Amino acid sequence: MKSYLFSLLDRLPISTDDRQFFYRAGEQVFSADPGLLPQAVAIYYDSDFDAEQVTPLLERCAAATGISLHTLRLLLVACSAERMENTYRERGYDPAMFTDFLRDLACKVGECYRWRGEHGLDKISYWYPLFFRLKLFALGRLQYEIYQRPNVQHPITVGGHTVQPEDVVYFIHIPGLGPLTKELCMDSYRRAYTFFKDDFKDKPCVFYCTSWMLYERNREFMSPDSNIVRFMSDFKIVKSFEVPEQKYWWVFDRPYEGDASVLPRDSSLRRRMAEWLENGGKPGGGDGYFLFDGETIIND
Repeated sequence: MKSYLFSLLDRLPISTDDRQFFYRAGEQVFSADPGLLPQAVAIYYDSDFDAEQVTPLLERCAAATGISLHTLRLLLVACSAERMENTYRERGYDPAMFTDFLRDLACKVGECYRWRGEHGLDKISYWYPLFFRLKLFALGRLQYEIYQRPNVQHPITVGGHTVQPEDVVYFIHIPGLGPLTKELCMDSYRRAYTFFKDDFKDKPCVFYCTSWMLYERNREFMSPDSNIVRFMSDFKIVKSFEVPEQKYWWVFDRPYEGDASVLPRDSSLRRRMAEWLENGGKPGGGDGYFLFDGETIIND
């Protein structure tokens, strides 16, 4: 397991300084107790990735070594990825899918440092279990969760097809990996269509998303040719709603608590959104759907 951990760190697209930090933490944990990470991984898998079950072990390690829980969570997830990578290989999945998973992991490491000032991962109770259960797949710029919509009681009609509440849809997640261009999105949609096509067979491929990016009022302050507005236009937006201020955490790398004057404005998106909030705009989100036939988006 130690050799796998260092192999994964070598492939993780993070800075040399961050990589060296995690190398040292890994060496320290294996020197203090060679069986700790293997035991933690076993507990994590055996409990169906219940972070509560493995946290006491990580807390004891943190107390003994001085390594933060955030760093230990990263080491746990990195070691846990070995089984997933082996499964990908056995099933003949494109190796680029695991590379895209590593890009997501690096993204979350960056978010943890910006949000918490800690090297590692903020939480592991929800996101990475989806990957390890083979319910979430990174396919190029976007990620897709095999998803049955909770608390949905009414059918949705899009492109002449009715999506029933119990139907499986492919929930698009949008990692913070740079520009969300039309070309990258279309490439990802095609990859997802090819990857899942044996599952939906004779039914349409239904993509679903709920995100602040689908908030209809974004059009009030975003340019019509911005990447986010173009992304919104891929969907039939069936619901638009206001949400608590903390929703814009993802844009500003901090919670928005109602005072727009303190928000950073070091990008055009941040500047436009901060000005809009300052002028009385409210945070929000939206739900949307579209059908995809491998080449064409159908959202009427």
